[in-house]
Amino acid sequence: TIEEASACLLGGRAVALKLLELAGEFDRRYQESKKEKNIVDFNDLEHQALKVLIKKENGSLEYTAAADELSQRYVEILVDEYQDSNDVQETLIKALSAERFGRPNVFMVGDVKQSIYKFRLARPELFMKKYESYETYGEESQTPGDQETGERGKKIELRQNFRSRASVLESINEVFFQIMTKNLGNILYTQNTALHPGAVFQEKEKKAGTPTELLMVDTGTKVMGPADEELEEYTSREMEARMIAARIRQLTDPETGFLLWNKEKNCL
Repeated sequence: TIEEASACLLGGRAVALKLLELAGEFDRRYQESKKEKNIVDFNDLEHQALKVLIKKENGSLEYTAAADELSQRYVEILVDEYQDSNDVQETLIKALSAERFGRPNVFMVGDVKQSIYKFRLARPELFMKKYESYETYGEESQTPGDQETGERGKKIELRQNFRSRASVLESINEVFFQIMTKNLGNILYTQNTALHPGAVFQEKEKKAGTPTELLMVDTGTKVMGPADEELEEYTSREMEARMIAARIRQLTDPETGFLLWNKEKNCL
């Protein structure tokens, strides 16, 4: 009930306050120690940069003269893995960009499906807001532009994958089409976001290349060999690793293994 939940919260109040007090004391001592040794960590650099670029005027945040000067100095600002940016980094980027002066010069690349740093306060929502509001490069739109510059951002879909064979990409797409939704990966997996092969791999007499395989092991039974007493001591992860290692040995066997095409010598 609400009454019971409230009682639990009140009961933990003293402990929570003490934890906050200890955390504050730890931070104070930690900052003092760094100051004595004249060192800073990455978070210090971020927040010290904010103090240089942002100021508080009449209750609102404004850019400093240093921010305005720096924004005119940089021709371009290039941001990689943008899907893992956080609010502090986004504020720094805006402060250093020339967009507010009518010269958009920030270029970002990323893939929200690869965002893995929410535990470090990454906000893939920043990526998605731009992905959904930017117009496709080369297409005209009647949607109003940015309030400050009148310009709308442009996006270019990088759909080709040059690292993997078509058989690999087709298998991945087949799975992602089924499971990747807005709720799961922040984006609906469509032909526009799918992986399309961009590299050509020679397959000499069908000896190079292989169909996609699905390796499975029943970690709840002794299917890998009841005669091997050593297996009984394996964890499920170790059993999976053993199976993968065995398959790798097969693929790399000099006599019967997987063949690769040598582009320089034009042979297997």
